[in-house]
Amino acid sequence: MLKLVSFDCWSTLICFDKESLVKMRHIRAKDFQAILSGYGYELEERNIQSVIKDSRKELDDVRSKTNKEFNTEQTIELILTNLKINSKGTIFGELKKKLAEVYSGSIESMDLTLQPGTIEILDSLKAKKIKIGLLSNTEHGDTEEKLLEKFDIAKYFDSIIFSCYFGVGKPAPEIFNKLLSELKVSPSEAVHIGDRMIDDVFGAKNAGMKAIYLKPSINYKGEKIVEPDATIENFFQLPSALDKLFES
Repeated sequence: MLKLVSFDCWSTLICFDKESLVKMRHIRAKDFQAILSGYGYELEERNIQSVIKDSRKELDDVRSKTNKEFNTEQTIELILTNLKINSKGTIFGELKKKLAEVYSGSIESMDLTLQPGTIEILDSLKAKKIKIGLLSNTEHGDTEEKLLEKFDIAKYFDSIIFSCYFGVGKPAPEIFNKLLSELKVSPSEAVHIGDRMIDDVFGAKNAGMKAIYLKPSINYKGEKIVEPDATIENFFQLPSALDKLFES
C-alpha cells in the first residue's frame, strides 16, 4: 500500500534550462567581482567564474566519495581560499556573508518554472491522504525554501529535508531513512521520484524504497547502475505509474 511519495527538487519539481544556468553563473561572478572590488580585491570576472567552477568541482568530488554535504558558507570559504584571499577577522566575516547572499540569491535570477502537472499531482496525493516528502541535495536551503513558497507548493509537504541542513546528501541511505522515520512509513510503502539515476533511483532503491525515474531535461553524465521501478517523461504519466507499482 502506498503511504509516501517523495520528490527530488531541482529538474524534478523546479526546472530550468542550460541557457538560464549559464546566465546565472555570469551574474554570480559579476556580483562577486563588485563585492570583492569594494574590499580592495581587483579580480577579473573570468578568473572568479573559473575559481567558483573549480571550487564546486572540488566539493562535488568529496560529495561523490563520502555523500557529505556542504552549506553555502563552507563553499564561500573554499572559493576565497582558492582566490588566495585570507578569510579571517571581522571584515572578512562581512565579506563572506555578502558573497554567500549573492551566491545563493543569484539562483533567483534564473528563469525557473514549475514542472507541468506539479500542482495537480500534489493535490491528488493530498486528496488520497498520501504523505508527501521532499529530499533535495542543495547548498541553498534558505533560497530553496523561498522558491517553494514562491511557487506555493511548500504547504503540500509533510516533511522537507535539505542536504545542507542534514549534513548528508543522496544517494546515502541516511537521508532517505530520515524521511521514512519522520513520517513513520516503511520503505516498502514509499516511492521516490527524481531525475538523477544515482542520487534518486539508486539512492531510493538502496534504502528499500521504490524509485521512479523522471527523464531529465538536462543530460547528466554517469552510468545507469540500477533499473528504476518505472520511468516517466512528465508528471502526467505519474498517476498511472504509481497505480501499477502499488496495485492492491
